[in-house]
Amino acid sequence: MSPRTPFAIRPARAEDAPAITEIAIEVLSWSRIYDLGPSFANILHRHIAASEHGLLSVGVRDEEVMGFLIGAFDAKLLFRQFLLRHGLRAGLALAPQLLSPRRAATVFRGLTYFPEAPADDPGAEILSFAIRPEAQRSGLGTALFRDLVDRYAERGTNRLKVGTIDVENEASNRFFAGLGATILRSETLYSGKLVNVYQCDIPTMREVLEARVATRRSGELGAAVS
Repeated sequence: MSPRTPFAIRPARAEDAPAITEIAIEVLSWSRIYDLGPSFANILHRHIAASEHGLLSVGVRDEEVMGFLIGAFDAKLLFRQFLLRHGLRAGLALAPQLLSPRRAATVFRGLTYFPEAPADDPGAEILSFAIRPEAQRSGLGTALFRDLVDRYAERGTNRLKVGTIDVENEASNRFFAGLGATILRSETLYSGKLVNVYQCDIPTMREVLEARVATRRSGELGAAVS
């Protein structure tokens, strides 16, 4: 059996938006943002990919987007810029959704970017991350996070936060704890959902990710030799 083509990690392009949205809706079914519909999500993803305040990387294999990671160098500036540049178009896409009080609350909290967040929180943030089910446990997640760490380091960012990890999501909490992240606090998101807010140290994340890659390569070499 021939080996699978390796993943290529690259910055997302505008034409990747539908694939990113498709993965997000499939994998992040609990997310209220993606509950607002693919038209709105496509506008948002294109904006993040193009913005100097955003970071959107994709993992591609055989020209198919298999996963993505969304971050922000400054989340408040990213969403403020989104409203200024795409507010009218996004509003038209969202108009049918705004008839629902629950979804209207999602729009307000999401696009005003949680104004109650403490002022001393890191401005940089991991906003979203998803991989197609068939590509999970393949090393793609580690590759995407290594790319994220490198891009943050290039901008002089030393710490970031992750703010939407459900306290009951044991796998996600173990994942970020394994990266050396520490819990800043737990807070209520949307309709009563309690989430952990993590702070991550970029140099520590890099060390952990590089160790994981080395371990994976060692295992692959051992399997090839045997």
